[in-house]
Amino acid sequence: MYRKVVQTCLERVRYSAPFSVYVLWLLAFPMDGVLSSCAESQNFLLWFLVPHAFTLLVTGRYLTGDRIFPVISRAGIVLTIAITTLFPHCLGYHLYLAALAGISSAPLAIKACSRIKRSVKPFQAAAAGLVAGNILLYLFISLPLVDGAKSIVLATLLILLLLSPCAVSDSGSIRLMVKYLPVVFVFQLVGGLMYGFLMKAYTAQSFLKGSELLFYILAVIGGVYVTSRRLDALLALGVMGAMFSFSFLLGNTAFATNISMYAMQGATGFVDLFLLCLLLSCEGTAKALGYGLATTCFAIVCGKVLSNVAGEELSLIVSAGNIILTLSVLLLYFKSKTSESFPNLCVETGAPVQQIDTSAAGTANDFQGRSNVVPRGFSKRFSEKEKKVLELVLTGKTFKEVASCLEISESSVKTYMKRIYQKTGVSGKTELVSLIDGVNDSLNKH
Repeated sequence: MYRKVVQTCLERVRYSAPFSVYVLWLLAFPMDGVLSSCAESQNFLLWFLVPHAFTLLVTGRYLTGDRIFPVISRAGIVLTIAITTLFPHCLGYHLYLAALAGISSAPLAIKACSRIKRSVKPFQAAAAGLVAGNILLYLFISLPLVDGAKSIVLATLLILLLLSPCAVSDSGSIRLMVKYLPVVFVFQLVGGLMYGFLMKAYTAQSFLKGSELLFYILAVIGGVYVTSRRLDALLALGVMGAMFSFSFLLGNTAFATNISMYAMQGATGFVDLFLLCLLLSCEGTAKALGYGLATTCFAIVCGKVLSNVAGEELSLIVSAGNIILTLSVLLLYFKSKTSESFPNLCVETGAPVQQIDTSAAGTANDFQGRSNVVPRGFSKRFSEKEKKVLELVLTGKTFKEVASCLEISESSVKTYMKRIYQKTGVSGKTELVSLIDGVNDSLNKH
């Protein structure tokens, strides 16, 4: 029992550690973090996010091939390490460095997030990565070091991303993601609008420095339970938390400011977890990450611009925020009525999958005429998507037909079948059908 727990923990760390480091770097440096604060520029975040968003789009669309992505990701990580190390010593060029970091870190983001999908339980690994990243941020902020030394520590941690293998998937449907991106965009726009005003007030009136991170962490941990029942409930909780935050913003007291920040941090935790799980649920992971993360960046940019326009007009900020959040509620309602269900990433294995030999995988026609019933107890070991694939294959459909029915790529069907072979301990289609027939025969006798 003890050995199993240790192995599980090590497996989580193996796949979530690179992502945790990326989260730390993002929050500590370009996202108006402790390192970028020495630049003292209100436009620093915009200089980072705009090129970052465009590079994410280009990378996700064109540069995720097996040959090119490992090269550009390594080059991007090396350049990001150099920028992070040199930034405190080149403040005269801080805006240009922010733009360059936005470009260089785009493949880094896709690589770090894609790595999570290789975990046995990608969703839980994603939550663990978000939690660990924020804990590391608190420890990083607490380090009694000057900015130059902190930048070296942060750059050194990025080496972990350089050493981790690539695990991107550039083919498959991203249809499910597209349905929810408008709601995510609206929420992140509100976040950009909110933080532009709230962070200044909170910094001056905070009860305990860094305590807001606790509410983000608690939201992510709670989100693991919530999403095991319904994933898009996270998005609803995020919108509700943001509305709660705006209502306290009008209090204009230290207590109200702190509560407002705590609520917004919790709301952001819910939505970040939702977005990450949504992107990982897509078959074309790299493309989904490129488009999804870019959408988030553009939304924050829009919110930041609106915040700059509103200035110190609190009533204008609250009115705009509530209008936008009401729009997001309407969008979420209509999406929940029309969207397809999410793959259950809480149980679906994402463990390293060997390359599929098409000839070894065979065609679905080889199953025709055999048992097309998956035993109930036998199927518990499979994820929902794996069960759907197996059931369709056993009816005699070809892999191409299965892919069309489920709106995924043919290579993904082969991947799911390979996982089924691994979970059942068989070497191929013949043994699998024989095993299913044997189980069904045994059940019929009893």
